[in-house]
Amino acid sequence: MSIDKTLEEFITQAIENNRKDLRELAKQIHDHPEVGFEEKFAHEYLTKLLEEKGFTVERHAGGIETAFVATYDTGKPGPRIGVCSEFDALQLSEKVVCHACGHNLIATVGVATALGLRYAVAEPSYQGGGKIVLFGTPAEEGQGGKNYMLDAGLFEQADVCMMAHPSGGNKQYGRTPTIARQSLKVEYFGKPAHAGGMPWKGVNALDAIVLAYNGISTLRQQLSPNDRVHGIITNGGSAANVIPDYTSGQFTVRALKKDLLEQLQSKVEKIFRSAADATGCEIKLSWDKNPYLDTMHNKKMMNVFSTAMDGFGFADVNPGVENPPPVTASTDFGNVSYVMPGIHPMFGINTPHFPHTAAFADAAGTDDGFEAALVTAKALIVTGMKVLQDEEFYSQVVEEFKQIEIDGKTKDDSIY
Repeated sequence: MSIDKTLEEFITQAIENNRKDLRELAKQIHDHPEVGFEEKFAHEYLTKLLEEKGFTVERHAGGIETAFVATYDTGKPGPRIGVCSEFDALQLSEKVVCHACGHNLIATVGVATALGLRYAVAEPSYQGGGKIVLFGTPAEEGQGGKNYMLDAGLFEQADVCMMAHPSGGNKQYGRTPTIARQSLKVEYFGKPAHAGGMPWKGVNALDAIVLAYNGISTLRQQLSPNDRVHGIITNGGSAANVIPDYTSGQFTVRALKKDLLEQLQSKVEKIFRSAADATGCEIKLSWDKNPYLDTMHNKKMMNVFSTAMDGFGFADVNPGVENPPPVTASTDFGNVSYVMPGIHPMFGINTPHFPHTAAFADAAGTDDGFEAALVTAKALIVTGMKVLQDEEFYSQVVEEFKQIEIDGKTKDDSIY
């Protein structure tokens, strides 16, 4: 599919007309990093800007302090195009909070996409209907803000949903393997005793957590290359001369798809419980009730997006940096992709560095990163307009989504 020249020119003009505001948006969010559910500056800045641009804004949407929903309704029936903007920063270390995952650019891409679509459907020449819905989604970094918004029914306002995430390299990755993830807290309860005087009177909870950690390390040899289990010991006891009666750890389990994650969870849980049995400790396992599911990219929409990226010359925007290998990360957008057709492509911002590093945070504040975000937004606008204007294409998008079964398997794995 080539880009219609009239549409291409319109989209480019719409973006250029808002370039100054969008650049300031990317800079302000970057310069005011805030961790999940505390993004008060970002919430106020984004909602105020969107109201100025003609959107109807619901602040604190769904009772979530820093979530919002901004809509532009044509008043006519048609597909409802959802777009996500993330804006939370990352707690990189005890003292450093920064946009090490580039969410300032995700916020920019989302707003730019929504603006372009809003101007397109407001044109007198536009004969269709539909609605543009921008979701301001807080706390993606580990807290699953989109899951709270799903539970609040906010995503019921859209029929399809799109967003894009920055990464290293100079090309979009397309269907990057964003995989399923579940976290847990494990606690072991033993019996204290004097370690020098009568250690045999104690039940050593430190032995349990160490045994469990080593069991996880042994399990890795038999894991699929796409599986991940990683974690830390958060409490290893209180004094060296006391047999620890309490220890704890925080672990994360990842697998390619939802059903494979459930299988891996079962293996991991057996290891934790066997460590309790071996040491005589009691155990408490607390699985996170807010898992991240794998992202099921809609193939029809992704093909349109990728073609548009080529058409807008994205490969020429950031020359000179090779693409790193794909990152098997996780995102709460995966949960959105289980309830409606969606895409979550990655776009390079001309840096060899991976996300979740200080160097990547620096790159997310550069002009290169901003320019890559604008081109990506243009491609998302083309994708959204295709859904809005081509009834047959939209039907194909919906039909593809219907092939996904509830347990995360598909009748046609090529959908991934």
